[in-house]
Amino acid sequence: MRRRRGLTLVECVIASLVVLVVVGTLAAAVKFFVDGSRRIELRKSALIIASAEMSSMEKNGYPDLVETTRSETIGDSDFSIYTSVHELAPGSRELVVSVTGSRGTEVTSLELVRRFHE
Repeated sequence: MRRRRGLTLVECVIASLVVLVVVGTLAAAVKFFVDGSRRIELRKSALIIASAEMSSMEKNGYPDLVETTRSETIGDSDFSIYTSVHELAPGSRELVVSVTGSRGTEVTSLELVRRFHE
């Protein structure tokens, strides 16, 4: 009896389907990783901006009761920075720095709060 070498058409189709499933799964994993990295980078930038704003306020002396809002664009990300100083009690105030950042469909926001006494 003579033995044939090679693959049948059905075996080729099954092998192709297995390869497509593996490639599709890998593509989804890479997309998930890239999206996560972008989210982390956006949050890191927002934290750096909020920390710099807080340090600037501390360095220049805490202002009187104030509320400010400004926008800033860094690279392809847009940030909105809200700063406020509120009086909690006589001689006690609170500095709040809120940053909201967006890049494409990704949005993040964070808030730093510091209480100080005069």
